[in-house]
Amino acid sequence: MQTKNSIEARWTKRLATQFCPVSSYFLNNYHRLKPNPAARALNSTEAMVIIHLVDHKWDDRAPFPTVRTLATRMSLSVRGVRNALQTLESNGYVRREASATGGPNRYHLQGLFEALERLMATDVAAQEVAVAQTTEAA
Repeated sequence: MQTKNSIEARWTKRLATQFCPVSSYFLNNYHRLKPNPAARALNSTEAMVIIHLVDHKWDDRAPFPTVRTLATRMSLSVRGVRNALQTLESNGYVRREASATGGPNRYHLQGLFEALERLMATDVAAQEVAVAQTTEAA
């Protein structure tokens, strides 16, 4: 049964069979993520790498697509994807785990999740202060 806010209603029944859940908070705020005040925020290429990693994350285990797979999907060079992954790793958003068997690396996203939750907590606190100030002024 299709509901008004189902994936099928948003896309199509056929397209809904291949779906990647991406946090709206991530989509709306990735450009605000900075590992420190002096650093630059994530760019759209880095955000798309994260979305592609999430598309390979089917449960609580770390996803393990090859860099070549990511590059092909994104129509980027392997070097471009590696550069984005290195930036994500140096910022603490992704932790790369090399395969013991020579297979593809695993990419842990806990750093990203923690950074987003900290940002969300800051936003919630700021919103609570704004509501309190509005209530006091009334």
